[in-house]
Amino acid sequence: MVRKTMAALMAATLLIGMTASTAFAARPLVVLPTVLTGEAERPGPGDTDAIGVAVVVIIPRTDTICWAMKWKRVDGTVTAAHIHGPVGTDAAGPVVVPMFTEAAFAGRGFHSDCVQSAEWADEIAANPGQFYVNIHSSPDFGPGAIRGQLR
Repeated sequence: MVRKTMAALMAATLLIGMTASTAFAARPLVVLPTVLTGEAERPGPGDTDAIGVAVVVIIPRTDTICWAMKWKRVDGTVTAAHIHGPVGTDAAGPVVVPMFTEAAFAGRGFHSDCVQSAEWADEIAANPGQFYVNIHSSPDFGPGAIRGQLR
C-alpha cells in the first residue's frame, strides 16, 4: 500500500515539476522520496500508529521546491508540515522550508504545493540525507507526529 501511494505521489509530483519548468532537461529535477513514521520523530515520541509518504522535487533551474504528501492515522488535528535541517536522523533541526502552517487538516489527508527558495533548493538537492519532512498535530504532537529523512 505504501509503495503504491509513494509511486503515485512521485508520478504526480514529477508531472507538477515538469510543467513548472519549461527547460527542465537543461538541469534535471531532483526527486526525493521519504516514508514518515512516528518512530523516526526526534526527540520523540511521535505518533507510533501514524504513517505518511512525501515526495520533494527540487527544480534547480528556478530554485523551486515542490512536494506532495499524504498521511493517515495522525492523532489530533494536523496543523503544520516543514522541511527541517541540516541534521542527521538522530536529532531535530530547524525549519528551513515551511510546507504549511496554521492548518487544520484531519488525521488523514493530502497536501501539495511549491515554493521558491534560492537559499535552500541547491543545498537540499546536494545533501538530501541531511533534511527531513515532518508533520505536526495538535494537541498531542506539537513538536512532530511523523518524520521521514529525505533520500
